[in-house]
Amino acid sequence: MSKMDIIVQWATILSPIIAVLIAWLTVRSSAKDTAKKISTLEESTREQIAALEENTTKQVESVKELTKIQIELSILQTNAELKKIAARHKSLTQKVYDETKNDMMFNQLGGPYDSLRQKENRRRDLMDDNDMALNELKETHELLAQLNNLKKRIGGK
Repeated sequence: MSKMDIIVQWATILSPIIAVLIAWLTVRSSAKDTAKKISTLEESTREQIAALEENTTKQVESVKELTKIQIELSILQTNAELKKIAARHKSLTQKVYDETKNDMMFNQLGGPYDSLRQKENRRRDLMDDNDMALNELKETHELLAQLNNLKKRIGGK
């Protein structure tokens, strides 16, 4: 056998071994790179999730604060309405009292019948207005209580 045949024989034997070694080194290097990329991606994903959670928490708190402000505004408006209705009710109560007192005085004096009927009708109208004001007062107080309950449910004081 010649030297050339021996070299070809050794090259034939060693070439698959060298190819397997090169493939193994390539796979090993690629696996390390892939592991690093996956690790970096995982860390980046964790950071993004943490940032999203923080942002979501801030948004929820902002919505809660806005809701509290809206409820407080509704409470202020309802309180203003209550004051207005209470003043109207007080005025109507006074008018009913005055009309009743006047009717009693006219009855004692014996005024004309039509005049008394008009007075009685006016007194009834005032009583109806008074009852309506009382009902509005009650409903507005109920609304105020509901608004205060809502405020407590979302963490308001």
